[in-house]
Amino acid sequence: MFDRPAQTCTVLGATLAALTAFAGEARAQGAVEVTASALNVRAGASTSQRALGQASRGQVYPVLSRSGAWVQIQFGAGAGWSHGDYLRSSSAQVMAVTASALNVRTGADTRFRALGTLPRGARVAIRGSQGVWRQINFQGQDAWVHGDHLGPVSGSTSPAPSPAPSPAPAPTPPPSTSRPTSRAGFIQLAASGPGFYSYAVAGRRWGTPTMVYGVERIGRRWSTEQRSAPRMGVGDISAMNGGRISGHVSHQKGVDVDVRPVRTSGEGPVTRFMSNYSHSRTSTLIGMYRRELPTTLVLFNDNRIAGTSYYRNHDNHFHVRIR
Repeated sequence: MFDRPAQTCTVLGATLAALTAFAGEARAQGAVEVTASALNVRAGASTSQRALGQASRGQVYPVLSRSGAWVQIQFGAGAGWSHGDYLRSSSAQVMAVTASALNVRTGADTRFRALGTLPRGARVAIRGSQGVWRQINFQGQDAWVHGDHLGPVSGSTSPAPSPAPSPAPAPTPPPSTSRPTSRAGFIQLAASGPGFYSYAVAGRRWGTPTMVYGVERIGRRWSTEQRSAPRMGVGDISAMNGGRISGHVSHQKGVDVDVRPVRTSGEGPVTRFMSNYSHSRTSTLIGMYRRELPTTLVLFNDNRIAGTSYYRNHDNHFHVRIR
């Protein structure tokens, strides 16, 4: 985690001169890109100030002001400070929110989970486009906002042109609201859908709407963002009305799901010890579950993946539980 580098007195003057040049460039362009792997964003322009969160390498944020070697950026709905030695100027277009409260989502569609909101006047740095949606960074995460609620920054005399929209993908119908519902209030996951297939029998694919719609939403993201990867394999959720099912102590309340690790190619069973196990793809998929669902735990025995916990017999699947 980075705040500022150790400097010697002999090079301090040169560093400050470089920062002065950097500040002028940042003022002209209005956005900065993070160059550190994990950069602290603080409540004030000092390492003694409370950390609000972290930004990651390659993320882009609007510049709000500067104080010495520190740069104030728009960080979520508020502002934070990071050391300028780990930032470089970016040509990303900066725009302002024109709605009273603009939803920030994990994907380019209203079906994706909201990460939070931005107030009127908050600034965003545009990283990409998908139809009418604009990709931004929000509190250290990749996120999307609707472009109809963005406009020029107040006082800007020559706003940069809007990014050329990329072709929007074919729309995916929203989840049906007429699905059969069990006495426990569960709905059933289909045998397959965009980005996923289920290896569980029909009677063990029932879960809360939050769980089932969440799995389907992750499947749509997986098929869009990981086009070359195999579909994700979804296992047991719960019985139609909950209660004990064979082979599990949990999976009784519609809030647990088993998912196969991702293979380097092809679909089917795989363990973390096999040569065709893809650590990187599995890590990406687990990250999607943690972002898209209100996850309380992930059990999986590849301890290189953030947010997972070891549990016996979890080498050939990961187990996700939600609230």
